[in-house]
Amino acid sequence: MPVVGRPWFTEAVDEPDPVRSLHLHARNLCWIMQRAVPLLRALEMAAAVDQDAAALWTDLRRQRRAGTASVAADLAAKTTPRCGEQVLADMLPALPPDAYYRLVCEEGWSAEKF
Repeated sequence: MPVVGRPWFTEAVDEPDPVRSLHLHARNLCWIMQRAVPLLRALEMAAAVDQDAAALWTDLRRQRRAGTASVAADLAAKTTPRCGEQVLADMLPALPPDAYYRLVCEEGWSAEKF
């Protein structure tokens, strides 16, 4: 099932309060990163030396960009982002997986703190 069809994602989208919606989207990101960070890091490294892995990494980044753009649009529909919707859409995929890995896996942050 695609992420956009999962109950925890629709909960964040359907939440009318922008602050609570943002918290729910952040929670969802942490849930995804807890499971996906090792695979994402391995795929990114493999993409540097393998054409098939590079193609898969490119497609995954495109999918993530589309997903984070929908989150940005959802949040922008509920409030006016300080940085604007496009900047928010550009910034969201820049955070994980590296920031999650560094802070949670290496520095010992809890997923909740992240």
